[in-house]
Formats: sequence, C-alpha cells, structure tokens
Amino acid sequence: MAILRMLKGQGAQREFILEPDDKGRIGVLQIGRDAEKCHLVLSPKVVSREHAQIFFKDGAFYIEDLKSKAGTVLNGGRLIPHVPRELKHRDLINICDHIFSFLDADGSSDTGSSTDKVTIYEDDPNKTAIHTALDSTAMSMASRTSANALMKLAAFMRLTHDLRSTVSLDRLLEKVLESLLAMFSVASRGIILLQGGHPTIMPRSLVRFRSPGKDQRAMLNRGVLDTVMNTGKAVSAADRMTMCVPILDRHEQPIGVIQLDADRIEGPFPSDDLDLFLTAAMQVSFAIENAMLHEAALRERALEWELGIAHEIQISLLPSERPNVPGYEFWDYYAPAKQVGGDYYDYRELRGNRLAMLLGDVSGKGIPAALLMAKASTEFNVFLSSDLSPVEVVSTVNRRFVQRSADTAFMTMVLVVLDWSTHRLQLVNAGHIRPLLRRTDGQVVEIGAAESSLPLGIRPDVEYRQAECELAPGETLLLVTDGIIDAQNREGKLYGLPRLIELYSQAEGNAPEVGQLILNDTGRFVGDNDQFDDTCLMCIRRCP
Repeated sequence: MAILRMLKGQGAQREFILEPDDKGRIGVLQIGRDAEKCHLVLSPKVVSREHAQIFFKDGAFYIEDLKSKAGTVLNGGRLIPHVPRELKHRDLINICDHIFSFLDADGSSDTGSSTDKVTIYEDDPNKTAIHTALDSTAMSMASRTSANALMKLAAFMRLTHDLRSTVSLDRLLEKVLESLLAMFSVASRGIILLQGGHPTIMPRSLVRFRSPGKDQRAMLNRGVLDTVMNTGKAVSAADRMTMCVPILDRHEQPIGVIQLDADRIEGPFPSDDLDLFLTAAMQVSFAIENAMLHEAALRERALEWELGIAHEIQISLLPSERPNVPGYEFWDYYAPAKQVGGDYYDYRELRGNRLAMLLGDVSGKGIPAALLMAKASTEFNVFLSSDLSPVEVVSTVNRRFVQRSADTAFMTMVLVVLDWSTHRLQLVNAGHIRPLLRRTDGQVVEIGAAESSLPLGIRPDVEYRQAECELAPGETLLLVTDGIIDAQNREGKLYGLPRLIELYSQAEGNAPEVGQLILNDTGRFVGDNDQFDDTCLMCIRRCP
C-alpha cells in the first residue's frame, strides 16, 4: 500500500490510498482538471484536463506526465511527457501550485537504502588516524597497473556491466553501492556523498546496508572526509575498518566521496582492497560524471521548454492586431534579447474617440523582467479602463510598483493618449527615451523633455507631468526602447540617438516604411553581433 498526501493546494492534507489488489494491480489514478475522467481533480485552469497519472507495475509505483501544458515536477526535475518515472518513498510531486508527497508503506520501513542517514561527526584532525593514502589521479593509477591486475580488470568489467545502461543519477548511485557491496564481501555498508559546488550537480547522499535493520545510521568522520576532499587521495583508517575514496570530475577534482565500512565480524579490509576500491572508483567517477551531464542536459531541455511556454505567454500579452483608427497608420515591432524579455508595448481604445499607447522597458532581461512586464500590462489595463487622466494612471501604477516590486526593479515607460477627433496627443514620460515627432519638412522634435520624470518603482511620491502636442497631417511619432539606441557593433560602438534622429529626419513614407527603415539600418550597423538588449518600437503617423 502507498499513500499520496497533498501537502499544499486545495484540500491540503488530503490523502489518497494507492493499494494493489490481490493480483498486484491498481486502477490508474488519473490527475487533472476533467472531473469526468480524473479521480484526483485539481481545479486551477493552469492544470491540464488530463495532467498526469500514477500506476502500479512490476512491484513499483510510477508517475507519468500526460503531455500537460504546465508540466509535472518530481523532486525538482520536470518529467518528460509519457516517460514514466518510478516513485520512491517521500518523493515530492509538484503539479502547478499543488505539492504531493508519495509515501510507500512498504519502502518506508526499509533501511537498506536511505538518503537522510548520513551523519558527519567532528573529530580532532590531529587524532584522525590514516593507515594508507593513495593518489587517485589517472597517472598514479597507470603506474600501479601491475598490482592486482586481474582483480582490477574484473572490477572494471563488473562495474561497466552494472552501470552502462543507467543514466539516471539517483539510480546510478544506488547501483554503485549495490555493486561495491557485492565486490567487497567484508563491507557492511556503503555511503556516497556528493558535496555540490559543481555546475552540474546538487548535493546528494545515499546509504546502502548489507543487512537492513532498524535505526541504522552511517557515520562519516569529518577528518577523513576533509582529507579525501582536500587532497583527492584515497584513504583507509588505521584499523582498516573504513575505506574512503574520492569521486573525481573530468579535471580530477573531488566532487564527493564513497566510503565502505567493514563488518566487525568479517573485517577488517585486506590491505590491498584500497587499491582495488580506488580502481573501481575511477570507473564510478566516469559514470557519475556522465550521469550528471545527462541530468544537466535534461534540466536544460526542461528550461528551454519552460522558456518557450513563457515566450508564448508573453507574446499573448502583446497586442494581437494594430488599431484601426480613421486617418492614422500604426506599426510596431518587438524582439526580446532572450526567449523572454522586459520590453512592453500596448494599445487600448478609450471612451471619447481616444486611443492609449504604451511603450516601456523593465530593468534587466530574461524571466524576472518578463514577470514585471506582465505585471505592468495588467496594472495599466486596469487603470486605463477607469477613466483616470494619463498622469493619474502613471502615478497610481508607480505607487503600486514601489509597494510590490523588488527594491532593484524599475520600469521606464511612456504613455501617449491620442484624441483622433482633435488630433491632440497627451504624453506622460516616466524616465523613458523621449518620443520623436517628425514634421513634414524633416525636422525631428523630442516631445516632453521638460515634463519627463523618474521611472516607475523608484519613489512613491513622484509628481508626473503631462506634455501635449498636435499631430498634423503627414507627421509621424516614433517611440523606441534602448534596444535601438544601445545596439552595438563588433567594435563596441553604439548606434546612438544622433544616428537615429538623422535617419528618421530623412524617412519619408508611411508608418510601416519608416519603422522598417529604422530596423534595417540598425541591423546593418550591428552586423553579426549578438542582440544586446530587448528591442521594441512603435510608429504612429497621421495620414496626409
């Protein structure tokens, strides 16, 4: 029997019993939003209709993601859709905002393998008795090939056979200890400790006992552990009841240890076992390094998938179509430097023949900036619909940003409200690049220089001011983010505002032609250099 316990979510502390019948089968436990098809119904809309399932097969419970949109997470790692993963006692399952713990009533009392029974005890380093210390480098290993050659070959063959098909790091560590306990008959327990501090691993510990019993704990001596981690040498204690070898990365730097403890009845270890253990540990290090790289690749793939979903969500927050206002042309462009970004633009039709246009730039890039951008989108949509003046809208959003955003987060933005019956523009600028108005004679004017104020999120008491102007027939208003101004070429030179103004002054044509001309010129300037920042621009032109 097993239990799925809800730790967080609607109905927290609910428990679901998973018990095979007399033939070792259980009905599949379907998890999702569909009340007709699922046994465990989760109501949030981000949960897929058929999200995941738990089933029993060959004596073990498995969880499988059913190609859900938000994904299913097991112990911090996202599941690959339709690839079942075996569940272990106390595994944590995340489905959106819900967290479950899997409790295996049979496995919970088995102390043969554990991840929380390693105790590191302190000892006086001067009293830590080391019987033997062997160099674990590949060069040193090669110089000892004549010693126990046949035993070493057998160790390599056995470990290679046991480990070659295992790519899951957690399962690999279990098989390593199983193989080592089989290889060293006097060993009563084995311990693996991965210390972390490596770009591809998280700290892990695992214990395996030859004869499981109650309340068994494995001990690691701090002096022995520090000796192995600091020197990279394999050591055996003075009484030869303990052997400890390093796990090395490809640069022969210790990233963890493996320790074997002898049985008091069968021990101590023979004097040449440390050499054999070290030989086996070299093969283990290779396998662990490969498993860590595989695990890192899976995390990277999951992150790419998440970023792809985030990109789709962010794009859905941007306007799906441009305004259709009599006598006006609109054109816009948006490209994040990463899969998601912090630039933001929007249109919103208001009462009284008015159109609000927003363009902003959140500090930073990537997911944090994208989250703040999504927040800005919501805030402005709410307050623009409440018939507040442009200054009141910006002031209100600013106060909320200060209250709810991180201390270092801020956003520059400009709000433009067009009254297309009078052709008047009202502009409020919160620390953003000033809008550029191009007259029909090619003159370019920066609008609202005197009225520009601090970005959103700096201070709650900022007094924003409004600038006004009229858009005459044939005139164009341009709004850009610093992805245009700060674009760099291979020599590190900036595109710059003067070059933009010079090009813009010569840009005759409709709004799409003007916008595309600027993008093409920026592209030629940057060349094959990477995009430095999120890029966004808007063109508004009154038809002649």
